[in-house]
Amino acid sequence: MYLQSSTKNIWSWTITFNKALDFCMWALEIDGLQVAPFDQHYEGDGALRAKGMNAVNWRAWIERVVDIQNQAWEEPETSELVYRAMHPASEWQGEPAVKEVLEDLWKHRYPHWSNKRKEGEWQLNQATQSQLFVQLRRELRPYHKIIPPLRIFVLGYPGKAAYLVPPQSLILTLGSDVPETEALHDLILHAVEMLADS
Repeated sequence: MYLQSSTKNIWSWTITFNKALDFCMWALEIDGLQVAPFDQHYEGDGALRAKGMNAVNWRAWIERVVDIQNQAWEEPETSELVYRAMHPASEWQGEPAVKEVLEDLWKHRYPHWSNKRKEGEWQLNQATQSQLFVQLRRELRPYHKIIPPLRIFVLGYPGKAAYLVPPQSLILTLGSDVPETEALHDLILHAVEMLADS
């Protein structure tokens, strides 16, 4: 799903599923590494941790992938950025052995899971059709002078969580429940206020 509130020359915001970022989340889950607020999943196989992944370098990796997604969004004609945006494993800067495993997972295992993990996008689509989201668009207008265009990435994950990536991004997971529109509205507005203060 994709929602944008304005044209290229005016401040905008989008809310969408992102496959590259979802891969980062999926890798966290299959390994079982716990990184707050993403600490609501079961123990995994530990293969990435055994190669050197930890909470610090996973967080650095997902934030780097967010940054690349934002850059590619703003400069879609830059082929290097578009390539990097479509290859999240290449953004890993920790242990080379972890990168090798991530590249293999991206090519061979994640494609089988990606469509199922995209279910949150359908749930979000239902919520964003409401009158409350029309109101949210109005409420976000004052922030165009404070933060860059807002990017909200909805990812598959078994629990509900929100993670800010300043200056302009929010990672949102909805769990398996259909989100309540009012709660989603409040969460997004609160996240934007926090981004504005960061």
